[in-house]
Amino acid sequence: MQPSLGWSIDLNWLSYSSVELARVSLDKACPKNVLQGVELERNDEGEVILKVELLRWDLDCPSQPNSSKKQTPEQVLATLNQTLAQLNMVEWVAQLPLLSVEIQSLTLYQGGKPLASPWRLTGQVTEAGVTVKLVNKQDQLALNINRQNQAFVINGELSPGGVQASLLNLPTHVALSPKFSLRGKLDSLTQLSMELSSPVTVKPQLSKGLVVAKAHLDLARQQLSISAFKVKGAIKQGDFNAGDVEWVLTKPAKLSLKKAELTFEMAAKKARWRKHKLPDFRLASELNYIPLTHHLSAKFDFSTLRQIISAQVSLDKQRVNWQILPSKLTLAEANKAGQGLKFLDKTQLTSGTIELNGAGNYHFGKQAGQLGLSLNAVNVSGLVQDYILENATLKVEQGYKIERNKLLSVKDNNHLSIDLLDIGVPLSAIDLAFKADINQPEITDFKGFILGGELRVQRFKPLALGRTDVKVKGVQLSGLLAYGQLPGASATGLIDANIPLYKEADGFHIYNGEVFARAPGGQIMIPDSDVVQNLAATNIGVEFIFKVLQDLRYSDLAGKLNYKPDGEMGIEVLIKGLSPQVSKTRPIEFNYSHQENLIQLLRSLRFSNELERKIEDKYL
Repeated sequence: MQPSLGWSIDLNWLSYSSVELARVSLDKACPKNVLQGVELERNDEGEVILKVELLRWDLDCPSQPNSSKKQTPEQVLATLNQTLAQLNMVEWVAQLPLLSVEIQSLTLYQGGKPLASPWRLTGQVTEAGVTVKLVNKQDQLALNINRQNQAFVINGELSPGGVQASLLNLPTHVALSPKFSLRGKLDSLTQLSMELSSPVTVKPQLSKGLVVAKAHLDLARQQLSISAFKVKGAIKQGDFNAGDVEWVLTKPAKLSLKKAELTFEMAAKKARWRKHKLPDFRLASELNYIPLTHHLSAKFDFSTLRQIISAQVSLDKQRVNWQILPSKLTLAEANKAGQGLKFLDKTQLTSGTIELNGAGNYHFGKQAGQLGLSLNAVNVSGLVQDYILENATLKVEQGYKIERNKLLSVKDNNHLSIDLLDIGVPLSAIDLAFKADINQPEITDFKGFILGGELRVQRFKPLALGRTDVKVKGVQLSGLLAYGQLPGASATGLIDANIPLYKEADGFHIYNGEVFARAPGGQIMIPDSDVVQNLAATNIGVEFIFKVLQDLRYSDLAGKLNYKPDGEMGIEVLIKGLSPQVSKTRPIEFNYSHQENLIQLLRSLRFSNELERKIEDKYL
């Protein structure tokens, strides 16, 4: 019996009624392909009973001739189809005798080494069909062939080592342990149906993974149809990790040498950046690819916090184009959806929208391109990290060109306006122009009002070491005095300041900032009270100052201001004037100094303001 498989395998000895062979060479061209310890018997029904101690098979023999000419994917598939046609599996199976076979040890070799631990093979050929089972320490395979309709099915369970031994040649950091089913017909081997379910690990990015797939392969039409595909697992990439990620095909996909169409969705839950919890998010995509022209087009929808940002990408040969489709985000709804996230603990936005769009392109050959981004946020109000914000408007216009893979800014126009920002002390009518360079951001012009006076800063680079001058004009002394929480206190007069702000390696410093009252001065009146008496009793020397301040008509007020990065602020003030409580005619002159942690002070003022608002909302 000489099967027409294109191999020179001699199985004529199977026709004998009884035989014992110590060694059988299966292929003259491949001396390593041998059977050892062969026992053959034929029972009364004519069935051959074959027992074999050892089967060795070298997958590298016979070797295939090397072709120096590179084949196209179409030529590779054409060769494969031709080879499958030449196998003539229908005739081969039809000629098999009734047979029962047991091979105690079957080892496959490649590159001179065994691919896996030895298999134990059992099989039977009946009038109805063929069954074969292969089992080793970790893997098992089963083949069933129906001799009437030529249908076959291969079921298997493989370990990661078994997957590598099956010639899939996966990277070493990828581990699969699949259960699979492969179905087809011997008279049309180009049509195969596949089902797969397997744990999967991709070290170190993917753990606790599971992949499930169903597909149909049509080699004659050069097409793979995927009816179902899903991957689940936990992902870790750098500082990002997500405990529950699912990637799923949302409609059947068709892949061929002419066109590939994929529609998928990825959802991530239990995500964190370092130790910070992130909101759940979803990425949906539609992808079309034409291999012959290398043309790719894709659309993406990214959704999180009940908001969606859409983008589209196209690749034509060496040029890629992308666009963020005009998107409108509702901040109050996003804030509500993000409850429980730590970075939103002290943020409660009540209004505001963001409109976002952008576009760009890049040529891989020329290493050049351009990109632009536009962002408009309007009517943003609420609480942001315990700062009160009212009616903020932000406009960002960014443009870049790429030359030899270097990103160069060509447009950087950005503007922020805020009606009210309460940092503990209210800032109003804020108007700010800035440049958003990632490496060197700059506030080109800042203007706002604090306690009735104007605050102005120009050319401030917060990341650059050096000095920036801060100008304060016309602050009402009565506004400053109000934060002393002294009953009945009042004042008149305006305060100006020139403050040199230094950025040093350890943070921001102020050295000898100038604070002074405008001519002709003003009046300070702090009447006696329990609060004043308690302060006088606990602070030596303060009693006389409060007596002076019961009615001080000052003509000069000038001081020096110093500040350290930890928030410690010191001020020394020289005051000249007339105090009738001390002398109705004799001028008075005294020094006043005060130390305070500005950061803690503003934080306590914000807390006090927030507590006052909650009481008003609940009871008034």
